[in-house]
Amino acid sequence: MNISAAYTLCFVKRGDALLMLNRNAWPNMGLWNGLGGKVEPGETPAQSVVREVREEAGISLVDVRFAGILTWIHEQRSSDIHLFLAELPEDFPYPAVRETAEGILAWKPIAWVLHPRNLGVVSNIPRFLPELLAGKQPCRFLCRYEGETMVEYTVSALEARMTEMTK
Repeated sequence: MNISAAYTLCFVKRGDALLMLNRNAWPNMGLWNGLGGKVEPGETPAQSVVREVREEAGISLVDVRFAGILTWIHEQRSSDIHLFLAELPEDFPYPAVRETAEGILAWKPIAWVLHPRNLGVVSNIPRFLPELLAGKQPCRFLCRYEGETMVEYTVSALEARMTEMTK
């Protein structure tokens, strides 16, 4: 199996809403997703996610919590996406909707993001996001795809050394 670069994905929470990005480009073009991107050489995943959120949304995160690793398998490729959660004060000033080069940023109610009939959100988010929001121990979430369809989803404990490596 060909393992590609590491990525980050952060869910920025303010009250009962998440700052979501409707992506302009592949992958997940036209779907709502968290913020993040590729871990650059010399960066830790935590450094990467702070940089990505600043670049994509103009928000300088001070407190970000590692929440797990999503392993995404498609055909003969695999990627690890380091998952993070950041909480902002409810009075944090940020526009309701903002258009950027990456796509449209908007605050979406958590209930809307997780709604079972919501086809506008990246398909695996409703599976793993409740665990992240519950503040449980970081887990490994494995999603295996055939074409565009998720055919396997498993959750397992994350080794302690993996949690340390993300800092």
